[in-house]
Amino acid sequence: MDSKLSWEGYINEMAKKCYIRIRILYNVKSFFNEYNLIQIGVAMIMSLINYMPAVWGTTKDKYLRIIENVIRALARLVLSKRKFDPISSLIKKELNWLFPKQMCEYRTLCIMYKLVVIKSVPFFDNYFDIVSNRHNHCTRSANGNIWSEFSPKSELGLSCLKFRGARGWNKLPEAIRRIPNYDRYKVELKKWILSNAKV
Repeated sequence: MDSKLSWEGYINEMAKKCYIRIRILYNVKSFFNEYNLIQIGVAMIMSLINYMPAVWGTTKDKYLRIIENVIRALARLVLSKRKFDPISSLIKKELNWLFPKQMCEYRTLCIMYKLVVIKSVPFFDNYFDIVSNRHNHCTRSANGNIWSEFSPKSELGLSCLKFRGARGWNKLPEAIRRIPNYDRYKVELKKWILSNAKV
């Protein structure tokens, strides 16, 4: 952590570790088929990136691009593409990988499901209030939306869970929010995020 919560040092260190592993994979690439390379790439590199993106994913775009470039490099490796070949659409459609901003959104909404639906963390039981608890009017926003009075005054405020968690939950389709099973929720959530992702 740094004094400005930019996560610059953490991201640079993570990218360095990822590139070292990508170079190792290039050395042994000829021994594996595409499917095996994808599995190894996910286990060795994407596992590092998928650690806590709901926290570091709130940083500035210039730092997120560092990790995005790592994902592109790994995708070119496992799909046998050259350095300047277009890769974004393949990452989305063939690999079903999320870019850093989407990872942050996905992980945040997974946390929200645990807090709002499952209520798996008692400390947060009263942290978010549902709109229907505030009034009895039959409105679209009353269907599971979160009541948010928190209005951030800074960039750091925009990144806090109370704001971005509520905002993300409220824009999620009601059909996904109402899924009763967490594993199925994660699958449908990822599909929804990928379908709305800009390539």
